[in-house]
Amino acid sequence: AVYGPDSSQAEVLAEMDGMVQSAVDGYNVLLLLAGRGAAARRTPSSAAAPSSGAVDELFATRDRDAWRAGLEVDVQMVEVVDAASLADLIHSSSGRPSPGRPDPSVHLLLQPTARSADSDPAAATAVALEGVATRRVTRREELRDVLREGAAAASRTGAQSHILALLNLTRTNIATGAVTKSKLVIADLAGMGRHASKDVMRSYKALEDVLRAVAAKQRRVPFKDHVLTQVLQDCIGGSAKTLLVLALPPERPERLDVLQAIALGTAGAW
Repeated sequence: AVYGPDSSQAEVLAEMDGMVQSAVDGYNVLLLLAGRGAAARRTPSSAAAPSSGAVDELFATRDRDAWRAGLEVDVQMVEVVDAASLADLIHSSSGRPSPGRPDPSVHLLLQPTARSADSDPAAATAVALEGVATRRVTRREELRDVLREGAAAASRTGAQSHILALLNLTRTNIATGAVTKSKLVIADLAGMGRHASKDVMRSYKALEDVLRAVAAKQRRVPFKDHVLTQVLQDCIGGSAKTLLVLALPPERPERLDVLQAIALGTAGAW
């Protein structure tokens, strides 16, 4: 869908409702928020922030389904520091490195899944973060507070960076006791274009390469080329669902940045 400058935020946020429902239903879901500027998207307390719409829909869905299933939400939040490093944004230990610096205690665990024989390479691996703080949230206000805390920690460094909020969902059927685990990842990507750093543009290139490879059903998907795509590996391709929200500037002098963003948007099979 394409929305112009006069479109309401409600129209844009409505695009996310079905994706959040899919996450609750057991699918891994990725919301990619990208474009020229990130600052306007990084205020979870604002109704205009895309993350705010996802938060509201997640807990509205939980409340609607409370008669038949319970839903637990565990949150992790990390910053992509460079091509190989992450930093924890909500840790409580004063001995840990500050956001914006690589945290050697943070590790990616790539675990084979029961679908490892699947023809889709993305379906064969589950991604987990080790050495990252996890917060259990039970109310939308709590989740907003965590997102606000992480965004504030990242902004204190003054560096351009990607912020990833990983919501690990555990749904328990009240009647049968069956447990379903899934993941909703909100990836608030740094601004792209002429004013972006080389590291940021390198990560966008890695993401675009992955999206093109998955869309073309290639046997080798270059997830390992960047830590950003490694973290998102189990949310791209296979049965996972991905939504890309591009914020594009309407000004004519910014057309080169717009074309770069559109190139990312046309890389995947949406």
